[in-house]
Amino acid sequence: MADAIGNPLLDKFITDLIIQILTMIAIAKEKGSIPVLYSPNVKVPQKRLVYYRMGDQLKDGVTISQISKGVGITRQTVYRIKK
Repeated sequence: MADAIGNPLLDKFITDLIIQILTMIAIAKEKGSIPVLYSPNVKVPQKRLVYYRMGDQLKDGVTISQISKGVGITRQTVYRIKK
């Protein structure tokens, strides 16, 4: 990565910036600063409804892929809610 751009100062700046951003993301995750979009406690009623709807579908045996396509969210989000 050191020679990605060719300018050593710019390469170092980009590397340091990436490290700083990743560190900030890790700290935010530990603190719980990254908001949960789908849960029973969210303020947005539509997101709460989606959460409960997905829960019912999971109990009924609907596949993760079908749920994600039907609701319009990623499979990873459905897996997070399933936990």
